[in-house]
Amino acid sequence: MSEYVSESRKSATVKVRASLACSLKADSIVDYFDDKVSHMEQEIECHPKYDGTTHINIYSRGCTRLGRLCSNHADVAIEHPFYGRFRNLEGLWYYLRTGKKHDSLRVLSAFDARTHGTELEKEWNPQFNQEFKMGIVAKVQACEEIRQLLAESTLPFVHYYVYGKGDNPRIIVPKGHDWQMLMWDKMRVVVKEGRDLGDVMKLDALYFIMQKARYDRHPIVTGK
Repeated sequence: MSEYVSESRKSATVKVRASLACSLKADSIVDYFDDKVSHMEQEIECHPKYDGTTHINIYSRGCTRLGRLCSNHADVAIEHPFYGRFRNLEGLWYYLRTGKKHDSLRVLSAFDARTHGTELEKEWNPQFNQEFKMGIVAKVQACEEIRQLLAESTLPFVHYYVYGKGDNPRIIVPKGHDWQMLMWDKMRVVVKEGRDLGDVMKLDALYFIMQKARYDRHPIVTGK
């Protein structure tokens, strides 16, 4: 079961960290990451009444077309460079989580993939994040509408669930999805700059190099 950062019934709003390449005008990849790291602390009010105004909720029942299309549940078929065709990213998610051997996950609807996938035994996959990011790249490559909407968008991406209607719905922010929001941010930058979509993997590699360089200059000192 997913862990949750916050669940609200009283205020109907939750604050989370947001990925923010939203209005970025980077002259270089290095500028992109410097800007990204320095702004990761910004907080976003998570409530459907703000979805599409202050942020984009990447959620199957989000208020924006882009947010719904970016969701792992959107029925956008992909061709993963390593593992082949999947009906949606939800199927890929559980395929990677369960040993890369359950081919039925390739063709199931997102709802069925999740239902079936949660019943399967998980297997440790140290490359999970990177392999799933390749699926996100494949999804953007496969869908012209996503590319167009990414190019037109400026709002930060967040992810939360909404249960109920009206001014006081139940809002749940799942824990540990920042890396996916950051990936969608990177895809937006690549699309806006007209770069080859494969460049996004190079951005990831450069980010880790830069982080290591920062550590080498300012190593963490532990106690004796």
